[in-house]
Amino acid sequence: MKEFHVELAEIVKRYLGEVAGIDAVDRTSWEVLQDLQTARAPAPVRTETGAFLGACDLVKFAKHLPDRAGSGQTVARARRILELARPIRVAPPAAGGAP
Repeated sequence: MKEFHVELAEIVKRYLGEVAGIDAVDRTSWEVLQDLQTARAPAPVRTETGAFLGACDLVKFAKHLPDRAGSGQTVARARRILELARPIRVAPPAAGGAP
């Protein structure tokens, strides 16, 4: 179960890295979310990614063992992220360089 969630999180992070132009691999969940914020990823992408990575982190670090429905929800959330992030439209920086 742990390996499944770790691999699923890595797949989603690699995808987000490609479409958002960030280095998401080998980054913590918090760092990925900060990078998505900096890249001006849409709020729904950031929200879903935060919930998804949080669920994966529970399995990875807290030894949480989700039931079949919980694992299904995590997979469904990963699919939603892929749909929401296709493609991430990055807004240009505001005038004067301020975010």
